[in-house]
Amino acid sequence: MISRRDFIRNISVAATLAAAGSVPAMAAGGAGKKPNILFILADDLGWVDTSFTGSKLYETPNIERLAKRAVYF
Repeated sequence: MISRRDFIRNISVAATLAAAGSVPAMAAGGAGKKPNILFILADDLGWVDTSFTGSKLYETPNIERLAKRAVYF
């Protein structure tokens, strides 16, 4: 079982590496563009507790709209 501290550290490292991976692309063609990364950390939220993943109990229209226009993992 992974601790909360380890999970947050791993996510932070992954987000940093993802942002760093876009730096060469920005330097090559889009010097003024910044990567758009949104990280939502919600305590005790299951993977099917949002409406875009199939929940009928909770309504999350803003997250659903964001998920339709973005890439999520």
